[in-house]
Amino acid sequence: MNIRTILLVFFAFAAASSANAQCLTLNDCAATGLQEACDLTTNDPLLWNDPVFWAAGYATHDLPEVSFEHGRSVTNTCANGTTVGFRLFLDLDGNGTQESVLQSADLAPAGSIWFNNSALPNYQGGVAVIFDSRAVPNGEKYQFGIEQSTTGNLTSVQLRWTTVANPGVFVPVQLPFGVHKIQWIFSDGGGGEVICEQNWTIKDCKKPTIVCLNGLSANIMPTQQIDLWATDFLQYAEDNYSASSNIKIAIVKSSQSTGSFPVDSAGLPVKKVIFTCAELGLQPVELWAMDEAGNVDYCETYVIVQDGLGNCSGSPHVVNICSKLWCNDAVISNMQYDFQGTTPGIPPTTIFLPVSNACGYFSSNAFPLAGNFTITPYKDDDPLNGVTLLDLVAISKHILGLEPLSTYAMIAADANKSNSITTFDIVELKKLLLGIYSELPNNTSWRFVDGDFVFFNPANPFQMVFPESSTLVNIQSDTLEFSFVAVKIGDVDCSAIPGFQGEVPQERSVQRILTIPDATLLAGETLDLPIRTSEDSDWLALQIGLRFDPQSLVIEAITPGNLPEMEASSFAFFQTGLVNIAWFQPIAQSIAAAENIATIRVRALQAVHLKDAISLHTGGSEGLIASGYDGQENNFGLQLEFQDAQQPSQEPTGIFAPQPNPSKANVTIPVRLAQTENVRLELTDVHGRILYNVQKNLERGTQLLDIPADVFRGAGMYGWRVRAGATVASGTIVRY
Repeated sequence: MNIRTILLVFFAFAAASSANAQCLTLNDCAATGLQEACDLTTNDPLLWNDPVFWAAGYATHDLPEVSFEHGRSVTNTCANGTTVGFRLFLDLDGNGTQESVLQSADLAPAGSIWFNNSALPNYQGGVAVIFDSRAVPNGEKYQFGIEQSTTGNLTSVQLRWTTVANPGVFVPVQLPFGVHKIQWIFSDGGGGEVICEQNWTIKDCKKPTIVCLNGLSANIMPTQQIDLWATDFLQYAEDNYSASSNIKIAIVKSSQSTGSFPVDSAGLPVKKVIFTCAELGLQPVELWAMDEAGNVDYCETYVIVQDGLGNCSGSPHVVNICSKLWCNDAVISNMQYDFQGTTPGIPPTTIFLPVSNACGYFSSNAFPLAGNFTITPYKDDDPLNGVTLLDLVAISKHILGLEPLSTYAMIAADANKSNSITTFDIVELKKLLLGIYSELPNNTSWRFVDGDFVFFNPANPFQMVFPESSTLVNIQSDTLEFSFVAVKIGDVDCSAIPGFQGEVPQERSVQRILTIPDATLLAGETLDLPIRTSEDSDWLALQIGLRFDPQSLVIEAITPGNLPEMEASSFAFFQTGLVNIAWFQPIAQSIAAAENIATIRVRALQAVHLKDAISLHTGGSEGLIASGYDGQENNFGLQLEFQDAQQPSQEPTGIFAPQPNPSKANVTIPVRLAQTENVRLELTDVHGRILYNVQKNLERGTQLLDIPADVFRGAGMYGWRVRAGATVASGTIVRY
């Protein structure tokens, strides 16, 4: 064959390749940005209901879902035929990241999807998780598929569900709430390919239904006002997904409405309206409902405000109320008082009066002469205020008879309100500290005792019922005095700060060191991490909030170490990647530096350096601030240090696949070195030009080679090559 013939063949082949590249034309992929699909239906508990799923907005593993129609078409001007595939990227664990990929090239068993495989090569593998829990044979379980039709050179496709038993029967898919992505991949027989990609958010768009009562009438109280609650006007509220108990209700006077859900300065629903003597007559109000997705609606009704008792005239009385902490007379603020009483000629009266300054005077018409009134203080906020492990130590010493508590401290120790002090109270307070409880289930955060009461037996305040209210009979004075002794439940050492909201600050000038082994793990690897101290020391109590990156690590187990009586109840796990540890003893215990406090078993979800994925909790909700107490009850803070772990001794050098791949961000290539090696990494474009070249001397063990996102020059295919000593590996990275 002469040179002329060779050139003709070459140009003919090039022309054919160019023509193939132009065969496919997308017809309906112009929409950009985030598309939206709305759900107006009720939830199906037999679909997308598994413990690994998580709908964060609804705090449930049963994901709400909606019927989802998504199709595309392509024109193929060549005669090669059209092949169609799809990839569906789903966020099923509610963390905002699409961790699961469903693709036509690798379907899971019927009724299942591959979960947590987005970081795996070619999205192959993952955990098979059931999304179709219907009680039907496996052959009738739903499976993702493509409904395809071709007319001439036009091919149209729809994402559908089908079954093994009836592969030609298609039904609309139902996808769970969240932000998802779908890719359609169209290929012709000549090597041409086009991809249509779109992002979707699927959410609840249906407004809740709220129905008002058809008007109320109410009389002004002796305080010259009337408080009416949103629930007073509510007939019912319901929603397509949110339970009625989870629907927020708020109220506002129609004259003050802004056309949006009423909230106070703290962003909480406004739950009551107050009418005064200046607002007698018909007063319209709006009653609002908000579901868990933030959808709102309202109804309008009214109240007829009357002065049937004549309370809008008369001389007020002066009332002084004072509530002080039992141990230091600190004034308790942000109180609420319940007034109940009777007066000759007037029906029984109940008044709820919030008082911001609990030791102050105010004027009120609530106490006519000759009336009998009972006042009951109430405060149930900030349950952790003043509650520490040191309180649990003191309660333990009291139970053991080592150091008895004082009278009011015993009331504070009665966490379950059983009128006794037992280990059950310690269990309740321990759950509160660990974050298992957000509040005590059988008690309020504060209790109050009538300031004039004298205990019959100060060594046992539960021997007789102590009064938690104060009663005045046949009132004849214009000035009324009430006083109460306040007890913060759980705070037996009087460390609570009255009026403080949040964590009570503590001075910790001394620091102790906790140690954890450091290592680099590959996806799927498991490692036991002992938590130890850096030196021999004595401990009376210990609390640790240990945070993990839930995208990189799974906590599989935690086992107690060498501290006596540390057990399963000492640990609390949270889905947000947090473990709380709390331990104490009535007598200080010694532990050596070589002994374990606890051992945590972790499994890597992706290649991860432990130092980058584990830290101590430093503040905020749920987590414990790492600290402890020594034998003299001195409080100290804790710091975390990572120590070099033993590396595998005989494993040969290995170079592993890049992750993630495909990628639109940076890419990591894990390598495991049998010894210290000189390692070189190269990234090239499709023409072989070097875009990134780095050479490092790395120590024995697992190392991560990072390719920064900014070295890639747009979407496409790139080559990578790594040499570690005599070991060489190479491959491709897809950038999208």
